[in-house]
Order: sequence, then structure tokens, then C-alpha cells
Amino acid sequence: MVEIVSRRDGPRPEDVRLKALIDKNRPTIERIADHLTQGGYSAGKRAKPAPRANEKTIVHVLGGLDSGKTPESRPVVRATLNGRVVVVDDNSGRQLHHLGEIRRRDGQTVFSLATAESGFSAPLPDEILNTLADLDQALLASDGGEEALSHEIASRLGFE
Repeated sequence: MVEIVSRRDGPRPEDVRLKALIDKNRPTIERIADHLTQGGYSAGKRAKPAPRANEKTIVHVLGGLDSGKTPESRPVVRATLNGRVVVVDDNSGRQLHHLGEIRRRDGQTVFSLATAESGFSAPLPDEILNTLADLDQALLASDGGEEALSHEIASRLGFE
């Protein structure tokens, strides 16, 4: 046998009793809510004044430059603090190429070129790879080797 339960018209009796209890005790509930929120409950319920139309609005534009005013790209080679060697646009700060990493191996500092064989997921374009191929696994001096490497790469790529 199947028993069909249909919805009644109107609210359930227990809902009516609960709503009446809440309405009856509303001042106490609001006083407790104000106490717990340090007055924030009543302040949030108050009407907020409409913003004045004569105030000046400051608009902050996030993003790049206008498409009509694109400055000329000025690439520079940088060795970052975390050992990455990258080519960035000095005007916009955007990274153009990830050339490789400076790694420590057996107490020596070497430059690892960004190739698929070295484990990089995005290898360099062929023209850059061919120009810098002999610098792969090159030993760097312990003092100032990163700067010398950056200058050598920049001169080979024609950035200086």
C-alpha cells in the first residue's frame, strides 16, 4: 500500500508558533545581537545615506597601456634572486623569455639553459637556443658571476 502525503495550504502549525515566539521576543534578540556584534547588528539595519553626486570619483585603471600608445619594447637580461635568468621588457616589466636557471651542483655554480633535455617544460625558441647553446652548463664565478652571465647573454642577443 502507498500512502500519499500532500502539502497543506499555508504554514505548518509549529512554524506559526515559532514565528510568534520570535516576534514576541524580538527586542531581546536584537539587544543580544547588538551586544555580540558591539552595535553592528543595528547599524547594519539602519538606512545608509545616498552618495552625494557632487563628490569627485577617483578611478584607478589597472592593466596595460592604451593599444594606440604601445611603447617600443626594451628587452634586458636579469638574473633573479631565486636563480632564474630571464629576458624582460624594461618598459612594461613583462617577462619575454625564460632563458634558464643558475643551479648549484657539487659545490659549483652552473648556468642551465632552458631546454627540454634540462627538464624545462617551455624550451627556448631555436634562434635563441642556437645563440646561447655553448653557455649551457657553464661554470660561474662565485662573486659576480650572475652579472657577468647577464652581460654576456645580453651582448650575444644584441640587447646592449
